[in-house]
Amino acid sequence: MTAMSLLSIGLCVALVAADDSGFEVHKGRNTYDGWGSEDLDGNKMWSGRSSEDCMNLCMATEDCDCAVFVDEDSWSYKAGDCYLRGKCDSSKFQKAEGFEIFEKTNATDDRKEKANDALKDSWDEVDPDRLATITKEMTHPLYTSYINQNTYHPDHGSDDLPGNYIWHPTTPLSCSKICTALPKCDCAVYVHVTHWSFLAGDCLMRANCTTAHFQQDVGGFEVLVAEADKIDEALVHSAREWAVDYLGTIGACASAEHGCLETERANGTRAHHLIQKLQDLLDDESPTSTLPQLITAFCIVLAAIIILVVSFTIYNKKAAPAGDETVILIQETGRP
Repeated sequence: MTAMSLLSIGLCVALVAADDSGFEVHKGRNTYDGWGSEDLDGNKMWSGRSSEDCMNLCMATEDCDCAVFVDEDSWSYKAGDCYLRGKCDSSKFQKAEGFEIFEKTNATDDRKEKANDALKDSWDEVDPDRLATITKEMTHPLYTSYINQNTYHPDHGSDDLPGNYIWHPTTPLSCSKICTALPKCDCAVYVHVTHWSFLAGDCLMRANCTTAHFQQDVGGFEVLVAEADKIDEALVHSAREWAVDYLGTIGACASAEHGCLETERANGTRAHHLIQKLQDLLDDESPTSTLPQLITAFCIVLAAIIILVVSFTIYNKKAAPAGDETVILIQETGRP
């Protein structure tokens, strides 16, 4: 039997297996709201499932078009996690190692019945607190999202920050918080998929961001633009305190056009340099931040003293006439 024949048999077996399940399997892919699908039924998550369980969950759910299954621990995800998705578009699925998508292709009544029988009482949701954490990490409050866009120097809408680091791994939330902490950072580029030499979870800082000049149709990239009018000094101070503790726990490298120029290192020279710079800024901010409190305390004490003095003066003035009237009364009656 020739190698070509063996290959043909293998492909046929794979197709039959896929057909038997009623799903097409997309290995190394992920999808979620805005990236090839919509969250289904409150974005519920099931933990500790097998790939077969995940398929059954989707097959038994009428509105489920595809399911995301996690093969290995990644970020806040754990192997065995299963998510149901609706309105799935395979052309927009994102590259993501450790994930696979089961796209429903043939949902017969027989398959639905078998899926329901297999599940029985296993529909209970697991680990809602972890799901809430994951959901939060995918948000970017106070930052506007420009999906499938990129920005960089010199002709695509921004300037590099000094050092031009790539930070990894991050989430949209931590990526935006790093930008808030850094002076002159107006926007951050978040990488959702492994492409060129960039990795899913990479984060790059940018300055002087102009949205009209962003590069368009860059699949898997997202620009997070700071809403400057909503980010006050207190938020910046808080972000810097957080970044001092956080930046030493993730990797950093010098950025090139298509990824890192050097090996990514955690808690290395770059991280230490930036952490020290942020700590210096925090130290400089401390006297300024406490001055308003000192002024407020001084004003409260001064006001209290003034109130006491005024009250004492008024009391004495009221007491004086009463004494005069007593003397007159004694003089007229001849007795106290």
